[in-house]
Amino acid sequence: MTFRIALRIVFAAVLGTSTLLAAETTYLPGAAELGGLQGARFSSTLELTNPGDAVATATIGLVPMAGKTPPAPVVRTLAAGDSVRIEAALKTLFGLADDGAGTITVSSDAALLTSLTTRNVAAAEGPYGLGLFAVPEADLLGAGETGHSIWVSHSADPKTGYRTNLSVTLIDPGTIVVVRVFRADGSPAGETTLSAQTPQVWQKPVTAIAGEASLPVGRAEFEVKAGRATAYAVVNDNVTSDAIALQSERVPAGATERLVSGAALSPGHLGAFWVTDLRIFNPGAEPVVATIRSLGAPTAASAAVAVPAHGVVEVPKVLAFLGLPERTASALRVSADTPLLVAARTNNVDPTGVRTGTFSAQQFVSIWPTGLLGAGSTGYFTGVDQTLNVPGTRTNLARVGGPEGAAGALVLRDERGAEQGRVPFRRAPGEWGQLGVADWFASSLAGTTSRDGLSLATVPPNSRIDVTVDQGALDAYVSQIDNGSGDAVTRPFGLPGGGDCSKVAIVSFEATPLPVKPGVQTTLSWTLAIDPPTAELTSQSIKIGTGPEIELDKNVRSYATSFPEAGPVEVMLKVRKGSCVKTRTLSIAVCGELALEPATLVEATVGEPYAGVSFAAPAGRPPLAFRVSEGALPAGLTLSPSGLLDGTPAEAGVASFTIAVIDANGCTGQRAYRIEVGCPPMSIAPAALPGGTVGTPYPATVLSVSGGSGSGTFAGYGLPPGLAVSSNGRIEGTPTVAGRFDTEIVYRDANGCSITIARTIVVCNPIAVEATLPAATAGVAITPTPFTVSGAVGATTFAVTAGALPTGTSFDGATGILSGTPIVVGTFPFTVTATDSLGCTGILATSLTVSCPTITVSPASLANATAGVAYGPVTLTQTGGVGTATYAVTTGALPAGLTLTGAGVLSGTPTVTGTFNFTVTATDANSCTGTRAYTLVVECPVITVSPATLPGGTTGIAYVQSVGSTGGLGTMAYAVTTGALPPGLVLDGVSGAITGTPTAAGTYSFTVTATDGNGCTGSRAYTVGIVCPTITVGPGALTNGTVGTAYSQTVLGAGGGGAYLYAVTAGTLPAGLSLDGASGAITGTPTTADLYAFTITATDQYGCSGATAYQVRICPVIEVTPATAAQGTIGQVYAGATFAQTGGVLPVEWSATGLPLGLTLDAATGALTGTPTEAGGFAVVVTATDANGCTGSVAFTLRICPEMAIDAPASLAAGTVGTAYGPVTFTQAGSGATIAWSATGLPTGLTLDPATGVLSGTPGEPGSFTVVVTATDANGCAVSRSYPLTITCPTITLSPGTLPGATAATAYSQTITASSALVGGSYSYSVFSGALPAGLTLNPATGEISGTPTAVGSFNVTIRATHDPTGCTGDQAYTLVVACATITVGGGAPPTNVTAGVAGYTHTFTATGGVSPWTFSATGTLPTGLTLNPTTGVLSGTPTVTGTFNFTIVATDSATGATCSGSAPFSVTVVCPTITVSPATLPGGIVGTAYTETATAAGGTGPYTFAVTAGALPTGLTLGTDGTITSLYTQQTSTHTHDISGQTSSSEGSHTHTVPAHTHTVSNHTHALTYGVFLGPTASAPQFTVTINGTDRTSALGGPWNNDALLDITPYLVDLTGQPLRQTNSIEIGGTQLCDIEVTVKSLVTAMSLVPV
Repeated sequence: MTFRIALRIVFAAVLGTSTLLAAETTYLPGAAELGGLQGARFSSTLELTNPGDAVATATIGLVPMAGKTPPAPVVRTLAAGDSVRIEAALKTLFGLADDGAGTITVSSDAALLTSLTTRNVAAAEGPYGLGLFAVPEADLLGAGETGHSIWVSHSADPKTGYRTNLSVTLIDPGTIVVVRVFRADGSPAGETTLSAQTPQVWQKPVTAIAGEASLPVGRAEFEVKAGRATAYAVVNDNVTSDAIALQSERVPAGATERLVSGAALSPGHLGAFWVTDLRIFNPGAEPVVATIRSLGAPTAASAAVAVPAHGVVEVPKVLAFLGLPERTASALRVSADTPLLVAARTNNVDPTGVRTGTFSAQQFVSIWPTGLLGAGSTGYFTGVDQTLNVPGTRTNLARVGGPEGAAGALVLRDERGAEQGRVPFRRAPGEWGQLGVADWFASSLAGTTSRDGLSLATVPPNSRIDVTVDQGALDAYVSQIDNGSGDAVTRPFGLPGGGDCSKVAIVSFEATPLPVKPGVQTTLSWTLAIDPPTAELTSQSIKIGTGPEIELDKNVRSYATSFPEAGPVEVMLKVRKGSCVKTRTLSIAVCGELALEPATLVEATVGEPYAGVSFAAPAGRPPLAFRVSEGALPAGLTLSPSGLLDGTPAEAGVASFTIAVIDANGCTGQRAYRIEVGCPPMSIAPAALPGGTVGTPYPATVLSVSGGSGSGTFAGYGLPPGLAVSSNGRIEGTPTVAGRFDTEIVYRDANGCSITIARTIVVCNPIAVEATLPAATAGVAITPTPFTVSGAVGATTFAVTAGALPTGTSFDGATGILSGTPIVVGTFPFTVTATDSLGCTGILATSLTVSCPTITVSPASLANATAGVAYGPVTLTQTGGVGTATYAVTTGALPAGLTLTGAGVLSGTPTVTGTFNFTVTATDANSCTGTRAYTLVVECPVITVSPATLPGGTTGIAYVQSVGSTGGLGTMAYAVTTGALPPGLVLDGVSGAITGTPTAAGTYSFTVTATDGNGCTGSRAYTVGIVCPTITVGPGALTNGTVGTAYSQTVLGAGGGGAYLYAVTAGTLPAGLSLDGASGAITGTPTTADLYAFTITATDQYGCSGATAYQVRICPVIEVTPATAAQGTIGQVYAGATFAQTGGVLPVEWSATGLPLGLTLDAATGALTGTPTEAGGFAVVVTATDANGCTGSVAFTLRICPEMAIDAPASLAAGTVGTAYGPVTFTQAGSGATIAWSATGLPTGLTLDPATGVLSGTPGEPGSFTVVVTATDANGCAVSRSYPLTITCPTITLSPGTLPGATAATAYSQTITASSALVGGSYSYSVFSGALPAGLTLNPATGEISGTPTAVGSFNVTIRATHDPTGCTGDQAYTLVVACATITVGGGAPPTNVTAGVAGYTHTFTATGGVSPWTFSATGTLPTGLTLNPTTGVLSGTPTVTGTFNFTIVATDSATGATCSGSAPFSVTVVCPTITVSPATLPGGIVGTAYTETATAAGGTGPYTFAVTAGALPTGLTLGTDGTITSLYTQQTSTHTHDISGQTSSSEGSHTHTVPAHTHTVSNHTHALTYGVFLGPTASAPQFTVTINGTDRTSALGGPWNNDALLDITPYLVDLTGQPLRQTNSIEIGGTQLCDIEVTVKSLVTAMSLVPV
């Protein structure tokens, strides 16, 4: 790796993508899968990219935290061009779901790009965190080296500032590192020494070393005393907990020329504002002046910074420090004459600079210009994403041209390495630019759109960008910004090698032969790849265990040694080429006897799954292969080659056996075991047995057993006479004797295990109950009635068990007698149950009917009533009923006003007259009734009309009087029944009001009659007189007129009625004028000047009249000029004005009103002169009066004003909607008069007090406003001033702060409410970013999130509340977690106890809960021949194998985002069919003569096996499992082994081995094939197939196999006659790897006794 790459990784802002060289280990520190403070959840993502054109294999390991055990390494394979992203890497790779942390290691046989990112994935606003760059093995700090992390900050206040943790990965056993902390001035703050015997990670807060509560600016130093290490400092913001990580770096020699590839003082997308801070460390003993220059900024800028000896200087907002404006982004160069270290950090902060927490990204630093990507080179960016969704990430790509600029191409590739876009680029020298990655490729990608300046071109997730430089040199980096939190992770480009380390690699390192054993010579050999091949190493050495390092000749590639004792040994090979050192460690297991675990095995139970035991050999090297070397496992148990012992025991007993193991190194071991198999627990159902009845067949009852094995038998003892239990558990028969019988049931299963239970059966006699019930009447005692029984055993008790007796009666349970006095009526059904001493019962259902008594109502008749007069009260009574009676009118109706209460009280005041017939019914407590008919007469009252007289009226004047009445009922009606009312008057027949306006004078007589609601009447006679009113004409005088000027005056009559008629009754009107007789208007234009006299008379509509005499002068036209006068100023001589007139009779006299002080008007000349002494607007009227008193005037406003100005305030402060503003007081200068204030352009809610000039109120709308304030004094003089005013929105808060979780397929509802300082209005709600889970919607009016979610997972969404009418908004980010619903598997238990071989089995499983539809699957073992339809849940088929099959049905719903399922266990038992054996008899045999017969079977499923289960065969005969009975001549056991292990091949493919022809002295024998596979440490497991005599038997024997196996090949080895004897058999073993194979053929026979027949 070149120095460029080392520095890129050292200075990487957050995540340096490292290239893993072939066979080199790369370290990625900072991996985590654990919880943090305040609900944080830190999780790491590992990314691997294979940029090559061949498949690559990576081995991934973990250096754990101190005190933790490292997990086993994991191997991953990457195709050519592949990019793999491993989320939650520690959990995914190593199963560390919590409390996992450490440094990930990656080793590969090819060059890979690696990177690691650790984020808080539980933050509500979106994930944030940091990337940690990879450290190649060659870049580790070695013994004698010191690394520096120059960004250490720690605040004592947890609510502000930062906190820093230091982390060190101790690579080698015995590594020693001294950690020191320094202050900004270089003074030491503390130190500690670390050491470790095993690789581990140490991490502590900086305060644990420095011992200081606050360290705003500091640095850390890591000195390696022994071994190797890598270290970094992680700086966390105390508010947001976001962090940057600064890897320790060496101090390079020489002058400093560093490039910071990106710096900002600029807003970003989605509300971000980016600010870059810089730190510089001077490791020297003398102060240094560093120069900072902008590179690629719109304006070049530079500044010098003094850095003290051993000190650290921080330059916050470095672009502002350079004097550059906001909205600037560029690169930076830092120069000095001596070595310096430089670091930079870019923060997403509040744009005002008030930091309330930041999200940071580290900017990487490289050497200028030698560290740039040069011509002919390609750099890589991996893990590129581009989206605007929340959650989601957008990626920006920044580039800066080198000293001569740069030209080349960008290539976009998907995660498979396929090209998706290509664009050329060109950069001028020092030119800097940054765009979203999709914008760089917009011209070559389809579907390009943009939003908020971000391109939405389709960029595949987890993409890769190749940057190829054809000319010049280029620096580049990417920023990956989370769209929710705004946090950024930056990455430099990765390179495929470089420098000395790209020229050498250790290709292989191995030991032979294997297994390695104590005292046996072992050869260690290795191969190297050197570029060019003719180049030589500088040196090489080997170190065995804890021994010394042995220097070797640089040209050798092997070394021979031996190991004195068994155990693990680490051998390290170290090669050196120039500055590069490469190492490879080989772990060797020197074989001893492997110890197996566990030491003992737990007991087992027949028919119950055995708790799986995994055998282990801790000292062995995986993979391990296990087998049974001696004895046999309990029937039903199996041992897998990986060492898993499981299954279901089929029979009870004790099994002894030996387990052997062989590891990958060929080391072996064994241990003897025993397992005791006991009977399973069993239970018999039902829990209770039904009773029976003598002479009646017993209810069908079948006993069932849970537990046990196979088919068993039942037996019963102590059953009632007449009953029996069959062997299959059926209890049947007809009981013959009554009684209580204690019974025992015994069940014995197929393995001889048994259970006994006790049950009680009660047998009853039939019982009959009889009784004869009497008739009954309510209130009358009934005759006592007994109930009797027959058939009962022992004493009998009685009870009413259904229905109810009438109230007032009772039933004696001991005697069975019914008695009492019923007080209710009706038919009462009830059931009497008689119970004997056995609990046996008999019942009688019967009923008792109770009738009503006779009821009489009194009195017999009712007295008359008078309308309007209170009646009664009269109380009705009854006799003969039960309890309290109620009364009601059941036919006819009472007179209106009278009521009858339920208690029988008749009262009220009748309101109608007449004769009323009605019937009253009395109802007693039992609803029995009695009635009586009544007639009631209601008479009329006396009615009087008032008043006695009515007043007179006047024509034309409204008349209002009323007549009324007393004594009537209901609504009164009034009418004139004789005579007539005066004309113009009317009588209201309802109210009695006489109203109207009299139209004729005179005397009028008439009679008024009142009629009440019942038609009763009363009358009164009246006389009324009507007279005329006094009429006047106005006005008293008329105005004078002017010749030629329209004249208009109106005379009006008053005092009369209706419309008037007008007429001139004396004199004449002026010439040119006329009188309108209808309206009284005098109009026209006078034509002759003179004095006129005349009289006008007005007559009303009733003929009444009045008159007025008038005099009117008609003047000539007099015109005054000019129409106005000029404005004047206080203290200055008025410019003057002279008025003149035309028309009229001379002489003329001038006058004026309204002049200001200091001015006068000359009465003779009309001249206006003087010096005004007061300011104001003056309403002046100048009048000219001629000799006849005729006038002409002119009116105008004369303004005399002072100088005025608004002098305060100078400006208006900004305000906030909903927050009280001011008050702000305006003042003016120049006018001492009262000022009236006014303003225009004010925002809603603000007002300006017109009297005080105070501006105040509460703004109701945001925006920028131009306010014009005007001050107007009492004289009308005014001055105005314009002010700009800005009103901003207040903070709008959304509640709740978090959303409760939801469940898929379950209705969800949560209402979000907004609150703020805003008064009134309303809010609307919308999804601002992200998306709700599928199935949920947001109500924009109410803020309710509702619906039924169909997707499962964690959904990030931001809700925005918008205030109406202000338009102010507030946002709240939420994470809504949708969990899986509870899914229940239903459909009931499937049919069981089915017969093997019988077709048509079917059962349907169902599911409820979750999101439909469901997919069904089964775990465990289904009966052979049955299948489960995954869509319908139907289990069907034809069972072919007997036994009890336990399985679990799993239903998985359709929810997206996760797998949601529910399960239920089931069991199906398949029983055997009836099997018959033939022939029925066997022929006899002769002692000493060979005997052969064959038994056959039918009814079952072949093939059949045969055994003697009762009695014994004649001595000398044996029954084969195939049904053949043969004779045996001799008694012996023979084993023949044909070892062909020497027949090996170094090539893949088929290996043919033969079993030589051989004979046996026994006829019953077995041939078996075994093979052993021994693989090298790096080989993968092979697969084998077996072909016998040209036929592939792999599947029939249970293959293919990839580990040790013992195969019984007896059925496939034959002789010339087709029998399993005497012939050479060909066995072909096919495989994919080099291996050793051993074939053994064995003949086995069981010893027998020979007895003559």
